[in-house]
Amino acid sequence: KIGQYTIGDKNPQNRILSLQEVAIYSSNIGSAKIGLKVGGAYQALFQKTLGLREKFEDGSEPIFAQKPEEVTVAANAFGHGFAISPLHAVSAFATLTNPDGRLIRASTNSNPMSTGLSVVSPATTAEIGRILRMNVEIGAAKVVDVPGLQVGAMTATSEKVKDGRYLLDHVTTSTIAVTPYYDPKYVILVMFDDPKAAAGEDYKTAAWNSGKVLGEILKDGADFFK
Repeated sequence: KIGQYTIGDKNPQNRILSLQEVAIYSSNIGSAKIGLKVGGAYQALFQKTLGLREKFEDGSEPIFAQKPEEVTVAANAFGHGFAISPLHAVSAFATLTNPDGRLIRASTNSNPMSTGLSVVSPATTAEIGRILRMNVEIGAAKVVDVPGLQVGAMTATSEKVKDGRYLLDHVTTSTIAVTPYYDPKYVILVMFDDPKAAAGEDYKTAAWNSGKVLGEILKDGADFFK
């Protein structure tokens, strides 16, 4: 609880989690505690360092709170309270997973990808890669596992926003993956806008739609991605 707000987990484990488990089980509570431990100033600096707060060359402009409160800092840690474009997401993911931790800027087809100085240590990117691989082996991203490809991935389900308020029944789902996880050559992002469930299915969460589609892309293109 933070003031009048309560942060919960969709699938609570009801026990203390390790750092790796916070990611594998997509724990909002664990992520929020990490965000509060880090603090708003450092969180904002890290977001800026990754380029999440920049306007990209294609016009993509992120949205962040001007004066984040404690609950905003907590929510930012698990992906709520701000909005970024797919290019921002791919760039940050590429930066956090390449072995050198160098800054990477994804771009449109008409412009080459650019790279910069290292902003994350090799030890950190290696640990992130291991966590992403664990998420494919035992976590929510099992649907993207393809024999012969060392895929690391993360799923995300975000409630859509209208008039500044989250809509509980309308979501955007994303699944992002790298392969191979220890020295990525490819970053693949699949997004669904407001997916609808068939009767009896929990289709609106990422693993059921964007995750399955990304898994099929990897399977169909396995020879290419090797």
